[in-house]
Amino acid sequence: MFFSQFLRSWRRGAKPSDLRLVIDIGSLSIKTVLYRKKGDTVEIIRRLASRFPQRKDALGAVSFINQYLRETIFGFIKELRVMPDQVLVGFSSDFILSAVDTLRVERPNRNKRISEDELVMLYKKGVEALMKKDEKYVLVDSFPLVITVDGYEIFDTKEAVRGSEIEIKTFGLFMAHEYWEQFRHLHKILGGLNVKYISNQLVNALSLPKLLGVDTGFFIDIGGMATEITFLDRGKIAFIDRIHYGGDSATQELLAMRNGYMEAETLKRQYSDGIAPEMLRGRIGDACKKVAAEWRAKFLGSLSANFGFIASDKIFVFGGGAALPEMRAELMDQSLFKDFAFSDNVSVVFLEAEKITPPEFSGEKLTSSSEITLVSLMIHSLAGATLHR
Repeated sequence: MFFSQFLRSWRRGAKPSDLRLVIDIGSLSIKTVLYRKKGDTVEIIRRLASRFPQRKDALGAVSFINQYLRETIFGFIKELRVMPDQVLVGFSSDFILSAVDTLRVERPNRNKRISEDELVMLYKKGVEALMKKDEKYVLVDSFPLVITVDGYEIFDTKEAVRGSEIEIKTFGLFMAHEYWEQFRHLHKILGGLNVKYISNQLVNALSLPKLLGVDTGFFIDIGGMATEITFLDRGKIAFIDRIHYGGDSATQELLAMRNGYMEAETLKRQYSDGIAPEMLRGRIGDACKKVAAEWRAKFLGSLSANFGFIASDKIFVFGGGAALPEMRAELMDQSLFKDFAFSDNVSVVFLEAEKITPPEFSGEKLTSSSEITLVSLMIHSLAGATLHR
């Protein structure tokens, strides 16, 4: 109680610092960037990375994350003697789920002009439907993706819009109740600090197209425990899914060659970097081929079960799990996307943070594929988006 009151009192007299903090909570690790906006430039002041301790239950990991957030944020405040203006926390799909739901309503009078109040009322009904989907989860945030009238998308009600059927596609972010209880009072504990939450899958869908100069494409984030798949069609989220398979699957496969988890993880990283012990490379390669083939089957299963239209021929891949040579080989195989792309010639781009970071960014460098989400979080934070707190 004293801690939060102390920070609250300090914050009352504090001037805007232009300091911001973004935190990427992945499947197996937490990455943090502290940066300052100075005019047209952005200075990265500090980078931190911490791997989760080995825990058997997800709630234990959430408790660790909660403690990490408090200690890290307070540590920065104590060291710099200034409070950040905003803290943006992005969660992987292991902790926050994304869902798209559609509400269709037949109008009794198709000739009556559609009002903004009518659309707001229908959107609220759509949100209520999302909230009732599963009692184990709390709806953290939601927003309308697309509004159509008789199949035609509308953007406002300034013009006289009429029709017999309204369809609202709503995007929702969900978190298990026991997880949300760990985080929802964090801003109060930190003295009213502006703490906001978002899903990493969503923030990548919003930020990466801006950085890459595209409005349509597949975005595949191969993380530690899961792969997040998003299809963006002309700036709109058309498809979103997650498969429970990632880079950690290779680590688990390599456990037979090493005595412990961290030793197996080190072996996987050495193999990805081309420096694994010569006598083990063949066995590691066979294990990774098995993992990549299983990943491919799950990936195709997701698209076949959920995909109802033809997708883009632009594929953007990132995340630590994409470092495995065998995983890259599967992704470069043109037949992987033949049933879901516009053409037979699919362009697959493996993203690196260093190559997509805007030139206005200075200070410490973000470089790897696993730091893509940090860049997306920074871009989103700088855009000043309003999110649930």
